[in-house]
Amino acid sequence: MTTLDYLFFDLKGTPGYFGKLLFLAVIAVTGSSVLLSGLGYIKSDGFLNRTYHYEDRNISMRDGSKYKDSFVWIRENTTPGTIVILPFPNKNTGRVNGLNGSVYIVTQRLPYVAYGHIYTKGIKEYYTRRKNVLLFYSEGTPIKKKIQILDKFKKYSNERLAFY
Repeated sequence: MTTLDYLFFDLKGTPGYFGKLLFLAVIAVTGSSVLLSGLGYIKSDGFLNRTYHYEDRNISMRDGSKYKDSFVWIRENTTPGTIVILPFPNKNTGRVNGLNGSVYIVTQRLPYVAYGHIYTKGIKEYYTRRKNVLLFYSEGTPIKKKIQILDKFKKYSNERLAFY
């Protein structure tokens, strides 16, 4: 801050003119960064969306929300270490009041694959898991292959539960 003070108030003549310009540029860049972040949030789906709310330290859905009964059932009938495996077309509930609602967000259970989620899409096994889910829910996959895939689901679950 001392440097900016010096640039704006203490430099005289031509260097003072450029000092004032530099000072204003720094203020404009930092101010616009904050402003753009705020505007980005206001324009985001999460700003006005009221689908989700906190209820006893849990994320829940408002009454009347699509698939709320499924979310409640999963929370009430599974442990926090449960891994949720859903077919891709049904993983996201679709646009609900402008927001994609996901079972793993609402039920606070671990997804086996979560497309677009920063912590899971970037992991090494993402594409293998995605392939497993697609094969498991495919009608053309033989039963023996589905049993092998179930073993992979179980192995993943056991590995994750070791961290709990």
